[in-house]
Parts: sequence; C-alpha cells; structure tokens
Amino acid sequence: MVQNASLAEFQGLKNVLPQVNVLMCYFHVISNVIKNYCKYNVPVSERTKVNKEIYFLDEAGTYNEYNLRLNMLMYEWTNRGLTEFRDYFWTQWLTPPFDAW
Repeated sequence: MVQNASLAEFQGLKNVLPQVNVLMCYFHVISNVIKNYCKYNVPVSERTKVNKEIYFLDEAGTYNEYNLRLNMLMYEWTNRGLTEFRDYFWTQWLTPPFDAW
C-alpha cells in the first residue's frame, strides 16, 4: 500500500490490515522535503543538489547499495553544513514509520 506520510492513515491501515507493507509515495516525500528547506536552513544553492541526492538514494538497487549511498549522503550533508536538514531527514524519512519509500 502506498500512502502520503499521514500518521493517521498509517495507523488506520495497520489496524485494519496488520500484515500490509506501507510504502511512502516518493512524490510526497520530496514534496515534504522541499516544504522544509527553509525551516532547516538549506541554502537555495544546495536545494537542487539535495533533491538529486535523495533521488540517487531512492534508486539504490540493493540493501547494501542503499546503505553505502545513505552513509555517503549523511557524510556529505554534514560536510556541507546541512546538519539541521540531515537530522530532520533522518528522523522523518529514515526511521519508522515513514522509512519505507
């Protein structure tokens, strides 16, 4: 089941269909990320690059490749001073319940 990162929807699905795998809609992930650029101090000059990096992460073909890309991404964002955004992204999109997308 694909949904848009609504906690109420997620919990409702899990209550009715406890075995269902719930995936986040990639469009809604990126849409929410873009909405939060200002809040988490992502400079305008970094935003296109960050979008491409998230897409690169999403396109990993294996779990090992995903982990490698994720580690590189966290390292890059730290080095570029995007720690507030990195922490938001980790908490919101890489930990349950919205970590499957």
